Amino acid sequence: MLTRERVESFKKDAEAAIADRVFLGPYHGILDLADTALALFAHNADFLDKRHAEIDGVEEENASLRDQLKEIKDYHAAVMREPCHDDEVHCTCVPGLRFEIKKMRDALELIVRQGKGLVTGEIAEDMNEQFHQDLAAENGLTGHPKEPRLFSIAWDHGHSSGFSEVVCWYEELSELLQA
Repeated sequence: MLTRERVESFKKDAEAAIADRVFLGPYHGILDLADTALALFAHNADFLDKRHAEIDGVEEENASLRDQLKEIKDYHAAVMREPCHDDEVHCTCVPGLRFEIKKMRDALELIVRQGKGLVTGEIAEDMNEQFHQDLAAENGLTGHPKEPRLFSIAWDHGHSSGFSEVVCWYEELSELLQA
């Protein structure tokens, strides 16, 4: 097998023979071949060094992604171990939903902290109360003695998904109170 060391050895022998002026013709050819072979070895070494650097970068990225995947799997396992309410079952969407909720809460906190309090506690309570009154009026249940309990049940079941879900629950359950 032709190695860098063998080529360097041939080149030294050729240089020595030329220096001693022995058989000049063939040794010039060997010297040229040796220079060409060494240039190829150098080129291949540079090429391999670049590829090894790329491989190292990919391996680092792979390790980082494996760490992220482990964190996700650990968090998922922790979420799935949490006890649920009787009518609730955790699914894999819980971590993503919790992340979104946290992001929204942080954004809202920032808005309130900056003095741009678009929604304060009092305003939110007023909005919820107005929503409650409008819902009762729309369904003809204003003043009904059991209406507050109906709204409470609809709110408990639907508010985590938004006002529209509360409306769905309220309208579905309101049939029980209408004569």
